[in-house]
Amino acid sequence: MLEDLMELMMARTLHPGDVEERQQRKEECVQVRTRLKRKRTEMESEARRNLTLRSGSGGLPPPPASSSSSPAPPS
Repeated sequence: MLEDLMELMMARTLHPGDVEERQQRKEECVQVRTRLKRKRTEMESEARRNLTLRSGSGGLPPPPASSSSSPAPPS
């Protein structure tokens, strides 16, 4: 049984080229994921800015970053 297991493991062993290709693909996935996260963050902050501009004084309170740029009347 142990021999069968060893044989199975050897048959499933990847060739060096496969390992490099898999590593390369993994790195590309990480890069794409990072780009998408950055893009999503940009889009979310843009959406927040648009919401605060549209809502004016009523609606959501402006996030701390844009509170200095948008003049809110003191209540």
